[in-house]
Amino acid sequence: MGDYMVIPDRLLEILEKLKLKPEEALWKLPQNGKPVIKHFALERAAAYLDIKFSDPHVIESNPADRICILWVEGKLGDKSEWSIGEAAPYNIDRKTFKQPYPYAMGEKRAKDRVILKLLNLHGEVYSEDEMNDQESTEDPTPPPPPKQEEKTQHRLLESLDLIKN
Repeated sequence: MGDYMVIPDRLLEILEKLKLKPEEALWKLPQNGKPVIKHFALERAAAYLDIKFSDPHVIESNPADRICILWVEGKLGDKSEWSIGEAAPYNIDRKTFKQPYPYAMGEKRAKDRVILKLLNLHGEVYSEDEMNDQESTEDPTPPPPPKQEEKTQHRLLESLDLIKN
């Protein structure tokens, strides 16, 4: 796939109304060039357009196993859409990072999908919270803390710099 990303006109109009540049709100899915929209941009769009959400319906809840599956409905004027947001270790853990908030992730996924459906963008644009490691170009895994040996070397170099000056 080339270096370009095809952004639907409808999405460009929404981003303009939100005063967001595409490079702030989107990134390109490497496999097919489709845009992936960041969660914050979808939340802003929902607030700007006054999308109303139902209370979520819990389909499955298991905090010990970090599983949350929710059903959410949203309305934009007379239009109504619903979707499922699922979060479980098999689809939220990335490399060595263990996602500690499956309920928040389930809610984000459900709402993001509903927003995309209400905006007629579902299938043309993906939500960042649906991406897995193989698809994502952004790594949410925090870097590991420096090893004790590296900390000691860093302190020694700082001390040498102080002595030189």
